Amino acid sequence: MRLPNNIRIYRIQLGLSQAELIRMVNERLALRGENRQMYFVDLAKAEKGTGLLNKAQLTEIARILGFKPWALYGDDPQIIRPDYEDEFEPSGPAIVRPRR
Repeated sequence: MRLPNNIRIYRIQLGLSQAELIRMVNERLALRGENRQMYFVDLAKAEKGTGLLNKAQLTEIARILGFKPWALYGDDPQIIRPDYEDEFEPSGPAIVRPRR
């Protein structure tokens, strides 16, 4: 599972540093009960197109950046507006809202 090379552009457009994105992903993984974390080297390699991420990391990055997770598996991922549950403020922590 490889992220599209333009993932870096979407991250920058949202005003997120790599550290902020990694922190948000790790918070969401912890909330989901995942026993794994994402590290700087994972994101750096993925943004260069040379690294792979596990499915949990990929799903959380997709949600934070406003992709539907399934869109990352095709050749032509589509950027969409984030769901309200996945809304966040780029300068602050993720807002986690329960699904209705």
